[in-house]
Amino acid sequence: MTIAETSFLEHSDAFLKCLDYVDFFHKHKKIDLSNFISKVVIDELHKQKLVHFLEYILKAHPDMTIRKIKLILRQANIHYVNLKNAGYEPNWLICIAINAAKYIHTNATPNNSYYDNFIKNNHINAGNEFNRLILITAAHTSNSLFYIANEQLGQTMDIILVKRDRPDNQKNYPSTPYLAEDFTGKNNMHLPDFYFS
Repeated sequence: MTIAETSFLEHSDAFLKCLDYVDFFHKHKKIDLSNFISKVVIDELHKQKLVHFLEYILKAHPDMTIRKIKLILRQANIHYVNLKNAGYEPNWLICIAINAAKYIHTNATPNNSYYDNFIKNNHINAGNEFNRLILITAAHTSNSLFYIANEQLGQTMDIILVKRDRPDNQKNYPSTPYLAEDFTGKNNMHLPDFYFS
């Protein structure tokens, strides 16, 4: 083991904190994640949407760093694989949105993350960046023609979290947002809550 490796391992928190400071003071610069995402994502259809989402959260949330974005992507990948292994058919963009929500705190409740609020309220509020990214996935599924026909209206709707009775019940509870009536008879977008397991 070289001296640099030993030094880094012994003081990794200090080194990483320095990187975060450099990243913080360069926030004003235009950050383009297109090249990075093109190397790590193979889904051509949604690459630009993911780049836009990640660049947005990087700019909009002061405590978000490139290092945290890489952590979110790694954890989303693990989450996706675990869900697949459990018999679900998860959507990778939704896994990224849900994992990102763990690291971003709301203005109204600084001690709680968006993720905590989604679980507590049993829905994903309309109009935030997570809601928008998750609804994008609905636009490319046959069960969500409503969203394709009226994307703007879709983005003004909360996404209600619903329990899927078993992992393989994709027919009744699709893995991407779908339009369905709630118990009051009102049409809402729904999403199975297995993404929060």
